[in-house]
Amino acid sequence: MSKYFNSNIKINKKRLIKSIYKMAKIGQLNNGGCRRLAFSEEDFKAKKLLINWCTEIGLNVSMDPIGNLFAELKGKFKKNESIGIGSHLDTQPHGGKFDGAYGVLAGLEVIRTLVDNNIVPPKSIKLINWSNEEGCRFTPPLMGSSVYAKSIKLNHALKTLDKNHLKIENELQKKFPQDIKKIFNHKLESFIEIHIEQGPILEKSKKCIGIVTGAQGSRGLDVIIKGQDAHSGTTPMNLRKDTLIVAANFIQLFDKRARNLNCDLRATVGNILTSPGSRNTISGYTFFTIDIRHPRSIILDKMETCINKIASDLIKKYKISINIKKVYNLPTVNFNTKIQNIIENACNKLNYTKMKMISGAGHDAMSLAEKIPTGMIFIPCLNGISHNEKEHASDDDLEAGCNVLLHTILKLNDFKTIHTPHL
Repeated sequence: MSKYFNSNIKINKKRLIKSIYKMAKIGQLNNGGCRRLAFSEEDFKAKKLLINWCTEIGLNVSMDPIGNLFAELKGKFKKNESIGIGSHLDTQPHGGKFDGAYGVLAGLEVIRTLVDNNIVPPKSIKLINWSNEEGCRFTPPLMGSSVYAKSIKLNHALKTLDKNHLKIENELQKKFPQDIKKIFNHKLESFIEIHIEQGPILEKSKKCIGIVTGAQGSRGLDVIIKGQDAHSGTTPMNLRKDTLIVAANFIQLFDKRARNLNCDLRATVGNILTSPGSRNTISGYTFFTIDIRHPRSIILDKMETCINKIASDLIKKYKISINIKKVYNLPTVNFNTKIQNIIENACNKLNYTKMKMISGAGHDAMSLAEKIPTGMIFIPCLNGISHNEKEHASDDDLEAGCNVLLHTILKLNDFKTIHTPHL
């Protein structure tokens, strides 16, 4: 084992917690959560704060064309071998303090700790803040990491519009600091992401650390139903083409079929919009989103078949049109087994309880997993609550996860390489 991995070095708990709560003040909401939608003013303020913290300790900060931030601690080797750590700072509309932000700030604390101890690791370490992980303002999610991994084309991503027809390309040009160095070809040898679990398994199992073996597949569908606007007081019930009634039937059948299909299937309608949105006008247009998740693609295929059958039956019954569009398809991924073993050894060294588990949520690490060796570390969150202002992780768990991340990064520096190609 290396001198790094054998050391008893620990992160600065107070500094980590202080950074997390200072970042949480940007976009702070009344009930303790945060709202930092991707490419919003709040998102850019968060990035500027991160840039300031990174430059204070001498890191080289740069940005790629989709707005991903890279802050590099130079290693001893002149070769372009970099270990990536990080997550995202953007949030859901009513997000919590820890989702994404913890992964970025834990990565920062790891680098701060190395600097404090005058440790120059053999390989460079790049702290990364991925753009638009959440995908709630601009679809799809995991956009920044997917562009980096070349699974989404840059030009397509830059032209993406939000509901107010604002374009990512324009938001970047208008708001992002112009003095940041632009580097378009950051090469990584491996990538590690730490995150709150966003579920109840670790807490219920009374385990401190989750060693993530993979992440389940996720598909996003948009459903558009077109009928006919009409007067609510004069149009008989049997002559209406009310798209909201059709949507209500669709959603009820969708939920029922999902529950019957597979106990591990996750199926959600997350957003509904109707038009014209008047109290005394029948809705002639309804739009809603579908999110389905499962580790096996065959189950997702079956659920999509169910969705199409529901649509077909309702078209015949109500004489309206239903259009279903698949907006993203994130396949199930498996994380690198060598990295899983390194994380497990770090847990053993630090005397933290741990368990192996699969991620139910999507994360930027998924985008990179098929291209380079990638790993994930989970810590518990209170009652499994996330995407909610009540989201909470204890100071002790935040510290433990960051220490595991630190010793994982140190051990990764032992390997000449754990894979062949670079991204």
